[in-house]
Amino acid sequence: MKKSILFIVIAVLMYLLWMKSCTSEPSTEPQKIVVPEVKGESPITKPVQVVVVPGKPYPVPSKATPAELEFLQKHIDSLLKQNNDMTEAFAVATDSMQKEMYKLAISIRAFEECYGDEHIEINSSGYVRGEIQSMQFKYLIREKTIDAPPQKEVTFRLMGGVEFGNTLSFDSFLVKGNLGFQNKKGNIFTASFDTEQRIWVGYNASIFKIKN
Repeated sequence: MKKSILFIVIAVLMYLLWMKSCTSEPSTEPQKIVVPEVKGESPITKPVQVVVVPGKPYPVPSKATPAELEFLQKHIDSLLKQNNDMTEAFAVATDSMQKEMYKLAISIRAFEECYGDEHIEINSSGYVRGEIQSMQFKYLIREKTIDAPPQKEVTFRLMGGVEFGNTLSFDSFLVKGNLGFQNKKGNIFTASFDTEQRIWVGYNASIFKIKN
């Protein structure tokens, strides 16, 4: 009778200890994930170009919005007017002035421009001589940190198992069935029953963890 009472007391104490370890608050802090920056560049190429002729439809970007198309139309109309003014000025210029105007028109010019915001940086560069002779784009997707939702934790796990045993003389074969209850900290409360009608209770506590 005393052994039964002692067994019950030990089982109750271990159960209370296991329940206490289950009452800690779960982690609700979001995880910080850093997305590294990405760099790259296009090859140096000479793009295909189409001459814009007054009175004829002009090429437009395939993904241009209505507002962008309106801006391009006004910009092209302005450039065509400038060309007309320069043609008239060239016609009445002296020979020496025409030579200077011609040299200026065919001058090779380098350009470089940077575009970007908090998400991306784009650098374009190339050379121009009446038409674009080469063009290159380099891009940088900036590093950023995002909040990921916290991972769900295992708060309860039920496990079952079986153990086989024997003496060193191999004259007493035993089988023991196990039932385990694991809390979110990884601690396990076990209850077992073997073939000799013995009852076992146990408690396995997590000592340390190794995380990758």
